[in-house]
Amino acid sequence: MLSASQERLLAEVLEITNMHEDVSSAISLLQSANWDVESALNAYFGETLGSSANAHNARAHVTLVEDLNQDLTTNQAPQNVAGPSVQSVGEGSTLLLLLRPFRFGFKMIGGLLRLATWIFPFFPKFFGYSLATSTEISIGPKERAREHLAWFNHLFDSALQFFEGSYLDALSQCKAELRYLLVIITSPDHEDMASFGSAVADPKLSDYVVQNDIVVWAGSVRESEGYQLANALDATSFPFITLIAPCPKTPQSNTVVMTSLYKKAGFDNFTPENIARKLDEVTDEHGPKLLALRLERRQQELSREIRSEQDAAYERSLEQDSAREAENAQRRRDIEAAAVEKQLYSTKLVRWKSKKASEFLKEPTGETTRVSLRLASGERVVRKFSSTDTIRTIYEFVLSFGATPEDTDADAFIPRFEFELVCPMPRKLIPLSDNLVSEEPSIWPTGSLIVEEMDDMSE
Repeated sequence: MLSASQERLLAEVLEITNMHEDVSSAISLLQSANWDVESALNAYFGETLGSSANAHNARAHVTLVEDLNQDLTTNQAPQNVAGPSVQSVGEGSTLLLLLRPFRFGFKMIGGLLRLATWIFPFFPKFFGYSLATSTEISIGPKERAREHLAWFNHLFDSALQFFEGSYLDALSQCKAELRYLLVIITSPDHEDMASFGSAVADPKLSDYVVQNDIVVWAGSVRESEGYQLANALDATSFPFITLIAPCPKTPQSNTVVMTSLYKKAGFDNFTPENIARKLDEVTDEHGPKLLALRLERRQQELSREIRSEQDAAYERSLEQDSAREAENAQRRRDIEAAAVEKQLYSTKLVRWKSKKASEFLKEPTGETTRVSLRLASGERVVRKFSSTDTIRTIYEFVLSFGATPEDTDADAFIPRFEFELVCPMPRKLIPLSDNLVSEEPSIWPTGSLIVEEMDDMSE
């Protein structure tokens, strides 16, 4: 299943190659060229009819150069451009019609050669031909632009910072960033090329470009991209420069298009001062429109940032509310669990007290100690404890005192003792332990203890 962009590229190839009856082969051709139409067409027609390969680049330029309101030709890019003139659109269209029969024949021959190569793989080596095209097929617009810039800077040592990429990339970047684009198209064999290169390399022009934040793209009319762009911009002589700028499509429209503000063809009156002055006049006139676009773009960005911040704040508020609700729900669960646990403890404590009260009904006999206990209520109780009883036994007696004796099963319940036993004279804390009462001199063979409740503990 092809995407919309791939369908468009396939339509380009079908229109140029007339492969409407063999769509699968056209798709395979595009896939082998990684969906690069120029490379696919070059591979199909070969160098002999390279003009068809350039047709897609012309149409691709229309896509982004349509803002210039120019029609782009499908002319064959010349291998050598020695003079300043450029072939007209009408002549190119006539030539294209005349070449159509030859192109159809070449298609048939190419198809037969491919079929023979597929059936007999040794044919290419035996007859000395190859269906592969030149190495230029693998060179894209970006690589060609870098080669041209390297050649230009090597000859003229220009201080200009050229855009390293294709024209379409430069145009897209300037449209996105709302910047000026200065396009320079040269003819390397032109007689004024040396003088033009010296003028472009002048610091006056480079300083003006830097001060006004202008993107500079340079190309050669020898290359397909430069040639097609020259036709699109109606370049009649070389060197050729044009200043392209973002502007509203209509006075009331928010759509941004790229428009050519100034063109200069030929080397007449081409000096760094004149070019900088003319560019300055154009930018001064177009400046308010570009400033309005930038302000509107900035306002849109600020609006997006504000909406983004508001959305983020709303999300944070939702998260905080959700966390707060989860915390409250957990707190309620904890309170409910504590209440259930407290109720369960109270039930077990009542059973435990009843059981212990029944065990303390009879006082021990034999070797005992007599302990006087003053309870927290102020009531005084005297009780005997066996020498084999422990301090814990006294604590259990105090906790279960007053409970209704009942011989019940306490389920190995361990109560919390929320009081302490203190010997008054001299004051001494008798902590809860499993030590024998006979080992504590404060209460053996007799003693007095006070029950003091702990302030930091509650039921």
